Amino acid sequence: MQEMKIGPSTATEHLLRPQTGQRMKLKEKFVAIYDMFLRGQDPIQGKDSEMFWDELFLIKVNTKHLSSSLRQIGEDQLLAIKDEINSIFLHAVNAVTDPLPQRRLHAMQTLTILLSEIFRKKFNNWSFDVIHLLTGLSQADYVFGVLLQGLDSLLGNEAPLELRTAALRLAITIASGNDNVNKNSLNEYFMQKDLFTSLAKFLVSVDDDDLAFEVMTLLGLLANYNKYEIQNPYLIQLADLNDDAIFHKMSMVLAHKFDDMQRDYTEVMDDDDPSTVSRVASALSYVSGMLWNPKGQDTTSTGATFAFLPNGKATVLLVFYDLIHNNKRFLRVFLNYSTPELSMATPQTMGDKTEDPKNSLDGKDTALGSFLSFVSYLSQHNRTPRTAPYTQLCLIIVQIIVEDPSSYQHLCIIPQSQDSTPTTRALRANPMASVRLCRQRQPVLPKAKQARPMAAVVLDVVLGFLKHNMKKKLQVDCFRIAVAIIFALASRFRSLRVRLPYHWAEMWNTIQGLVKFLHANATGLQYNIEARDLIAEAIDLVNYFATYGDLLMPDPGSLYALYYEIVRTGIDPFIELAKEWIDFTCQTALRRQDHPNRP
Repeated sequence: MQEMKIGPSTATEHLLRPQTGQRMKLKEKFVAIYDMFLRGQDPIQGKDSEMFWDELFLIKVNTKHLSSSLRQIGEDQLLAIKDEINSIFLHAVNAVTDPLPQRRLHAMQTLTILLSEIFRKKFNNWSFDVIHLLTGLSQADYVFGVLLQGLDSLLGNEAPLELRTAALRLAITIASGNDNVNKNSLNEYFMQKDLFTSLAKFLVSVDDDDLAFEVMTLLGLLANYNKYEIQNPYLIQLADLNDDAIFHKMSMVLAHKFDDMQRDYTEVMDDDDPSTVSRVASALSYVSGMLWNPKGQDTTSTGATFAFLPNGKATVLLVFYDLIHNNKRFLRVFLNYSTPELSMATPQTMGDKTEDPKNSLDGKDTALGSFLSFVSYLSQHNRTPRTAPYTQLCLIIVQIIVEDPSSYQHLCIIPQSQDSTPTTRALRANPMASVRLCRQRQPVLPKAKQARPMAAVVLDVVLGFLKHNMKKKLQVDCFRIAVAIIFALASRFRSLRVRLPYHWAEMWNTIQGLVKFLHANATGLQYNIEARDLIAEAIDLVNYFATYGDLLMPDPGSLYALYYEIVRTGIDPFIELAKEWIDFTCQTALRRQDHPNRP
């Protein structure tokens, strides 16, 4: 609290005293000092400057007051008190390397609030104005170099967890200053001062999943900074990383976050199997055009809640994609990862489940199962521009996993026998997965009553996306990825002579529905190059199954169901789609011959 002046009062002070019985409202010292700074006044006047700053960073930071005060100041007002902001920032950066831990902590907390509130402002020239406000252009390289060196020292050493956490959150604040990571010029300093080694050490050493998630979030942001324009050191090191301890920690964090995000959906609407009475109510509500809600919630408010999902945890998808795409060793570790409790299970501790524990795993207890469960909920609630890029990224990740040859021992193991010819191999799934998939929107896929190959789960996730995303504003790129995933699985099983147990009738129904949808909307899609490719790929997929289905189907009935769907739909949609696609392609080729410079 501010010290009260002791000694005789002047006449002016006497006149300003409150009336008898009233008390002057005292301010915290921190609040009083920063209020003066933000009014453009100098609280250091008449004091020893060095001692003032030493004492200031010993005072506990009132984060709420500082944040709200900065938020009330407009952009022009901030630029008007540039000297005061500059002074706070420079002295706080110096205090980050102070020998006293308390000063370091308070300095980093002050910097985190100051930067986060400044980054909220809408400056005319964001990069220029922010650097001008914080350091001035001439000192920026030196000051940020000192700051990142201090953060690197804290993150990579055995500093107290509180200090390392503050350093991590300050680094995240700097890296995420702009909505577009590539437009945040401050990230250039992270490229000059590489924090990867320190972040990797922190990731392995920390026991808190949330802190490990924050480390991975920061790595994802930095690895995506101008990744196509420069040799990004974080992306290169993620690709070259071969430390299984780090990969296991990352897989654990990913599995937990995917579980959390899937749980966010089920907390809005519990889609567990209803009772017989509830199933009847669900059928009736579907007929009346209403979605059954076990919790009796209003469907409008429920839909609005779904629109805000997934939340900020989805940022982990950035680093997940970079690892899956660039590091095959990580992919193997991720596919092998299961929760520690289940990994240590033995036949004696598993009750009646005395089979090989490896074959009894619940798919939800594996990292891959957790990911697929989350994707099924995300893709079926993909209704807004916000969820569209998340859905596309998840489908790309699924495609990468499916197309990698090493993943087939996890999707479906093909054990070697004495006769190594493909025709003598048998299908054996590991694990036999029982993954919870979204059943919150009609129509739903049949629920698997027993464990099945993970490849069947992948197909269900893709079919769920196809069924619930056929809308006027078609995400053509996502549909092409979904068709490519089905094609990749089918061609791989054909080459291995594997007959996958699956509800193939649902596959035929969904693909035929896609063909009819494309046929009905052909006129609107004909000038979309990707849409024309989608039409060709959908027809090719039907043709592929009709030609090679006898090598993929576990029984003749599944193949007959395909022929039945083709007959039921009629051959006209296929012929007309193919004709329109060929005609348009020919017309485009002729126009290019006549006008070679026209696109």
